[in-house]
Amino acid sequence: MTVTQQEIENRLWDAADELRVAMPEAQYSSVVFPLMFWKYLSDTWEHRHEVFLAENDGLLEDLSVEEAREIEYRGYQSFEIPLIHPGTVHERRASWASILATTTQPGLGQRVRASLQAIETANPDKFSRLFGSMTWTSEEVLSGEVLAAVMQAMDRTPKMHEGNMSHDVLGGAYEYLLKRFSDGSGTRAGQFFTPREVVELIVEILDPHDYESVYDPTCGSGGMLIASAGFLKARGKKGYSLQLYGQEAVSDTAGVARMNLFMHNLTQFQVEVGDTLKEPRFKKPDGSVAQFDVILANPPFRKMSACCGIVCCCEAERGDARMAAGLCAA
Repeated sequence: MTVTQQEIENRLWDAADELRVAMPEAQYSSVVFPLMFWKYLSDTWEHRHEVFLAENDGLLEDLSVEEAREIEYRGYQSFEIPLIHPGTVHERRASWASILATTTQPGLGQRVRASLQAIETANPDKFSRLFGSMTWTSEEVLSGEVLAAVMQAMDRTPKMHEGNMSHDVLGGAYEYLLKRFSDGSGTRAGQFFTPREVVELIVEILDPHDYESVYDPTCGSGGMLIASAGFLKARGKKGYSLQLYGQEAVSDTAGVARMNLFMHNLTQFQVEVGDTLKEPRFKKPDGSVAQFDVILANPPFRKMSACCGIVCCCEAERGDARMAAGLCAA
């Protein structure tokens, strides 16, 4: 079944709109993006599992569980959806469908949290800290009834795997939600979203090339990193070859960026959390600040006030090489 961009966008917004009784629109992203990415991972895992079973029909009966698992994860799966509460009466897979089937039972938020944490733990190289703080899984923040309504509405979205939906459609839907949440969050919008026109202009000016390193020190939702890869792809080059790096001060927003990159089928990236000016996370072996082929950013100028009015004055006095030339006042 071919999935249109409009269809998935409408279904995802219907799911987000279920939150209107529980929180302001500015907070929707902390709930919707983790749920959307969880559904994407689960749909992808289950699709590949079905392909594995179909292509190995007749062979599996001669294999042990361990042997079958080794074949599946070596040739079909690129990440693991583990079991939660293994060996107990509550054992179940940490998948979207498995937990969705329990929405009428108490403790839904706890099961969702346990599932997301299990996925992070089982895939530390890929998904460490991916889902953010997950405070919304607490009953005090979001009731089980509202969470169930969001999940049930999102489940009406078509399956989010490569056999049913291209990464262009999936990534486009993610960006659609980013803009909707940005439009609804007023003064907080710039925290995680920069208008596409601004992003594309900056990328075109800096003109990244295949296999270069690209760094955004205030990466927000990762839009500039994704646009850099898209810039190359649109010109018939190898956008996937870029080494993408970002730092973001807000942990949940950094999680949004990681999910955004994955949704666009970009896996060669590293997004760290912290204040870039005070604590740059990317360092050389000798402890000095790392260098990159391309650096692009839309920094939060209004937050860059410190002693003497502009933070770079103080940083330069402390010998920060990044500030040697100073910084124009906003």
